[in-house]
Amino acid sequence: MASIRQYLENDCATQVQYIPPGVTGLSQSMDVSVMKSFKKKIQDLYVKHHIDHPFPADAAERRVMLSFLVAQAWELVKAKTIVKGFRKAKLIPIGPRDSHGTFATYMQPLSDVSIGDEDEQ
Repeated sequence: MASIRQYLENDCATQVQYIPPGVTGLSQSMDVSVMKSFKKKIQDLYVKHHIDHPFPADAAERRVMLSFLVAQAWELVKAKTIVKGFRKAKLIPIGPRDSHGTFATYMQPLSDVSIGDEDEQ
């Protein structure tokens, strides 16, 4: 398995994360709530793109087009949708919070949406 991981990380510019056994069922709610919205946005953008543009001539052009559409679709997924997905999956962070009640993390916040906001349900 290490060689596949090395290949994917080094040659394909990806980051491989293994999912522990039993976690797949927990993440199903995220798939339904977040990925459903994300996939629909990709499909819509793909159709709109091909109304005005020809199909890519080769695999390289297709990869560029799809990468652009995926990035654009992800930007269209609302933070509210992601928060709802975490709630539905019962993956709500528990731990230290700052003086404003925001969950403390080593990463910069992604948006103004707090996991604790109850009005977004």
